[in-house]
Amino acid sequence: MEALLSLSFDNLSSYDQNKIRKGLRQVEGLLAQICLSSSSPKTASEKRRSVIDPGTEPPPRKALNELGSDPAFREFFKLQDGFEWNVAMRLVNCLDRLLGKSHDEQNDLLIVKTLDLIQGILLLQPPSKSLFSREIYMNVCVPFLPISHTLCPLCIRILTR
Repeated sequence: MEALLSLSFDNLSSYDQNKIRKGLRQVEGLLAQICLSSSSPKTASEKRRSVIDPGTEPPPRKALNELGSDPAFREFFKLQDGFEWNVAMRLVNCLDRLLGKSHDEQNDLLIVKTLDLIQGILLLQPPSKSLFSREIYMNVCVPFLPISHTLCPLCIRILTR
């Protein structure tokens, strides 16, 4: 698991859009493998293919009560407790770099994909939400909050710390 995360983190920390895209796909593939059930044992060639093949219907999702007993999910969840392997933190750092680049169509697509994965990782591993109690990470996400004349009380508390 650490090897897969390390490879994806290397790509996410790049300034090259192609490497970032590859890193995002790697994280997505890892999350998909954790969340999707496999109905039958796979051959080596099937394992090498992408988890989500555009030409076929995706496998069914695992039920939430099944995730807790899945060894891959337990290992992944445990790794998220430390800063070194925390996917949410790496995705927010990647998002911060993408926001600092010129806004072209490719960069905008990477921003949207990164936001999707941040949402997914926070749903899959809720303790990572505590990352956003730090101002540095909250400030990365503030531009994506809807503009409103009245902020919710939680936003006000976080922004005025």
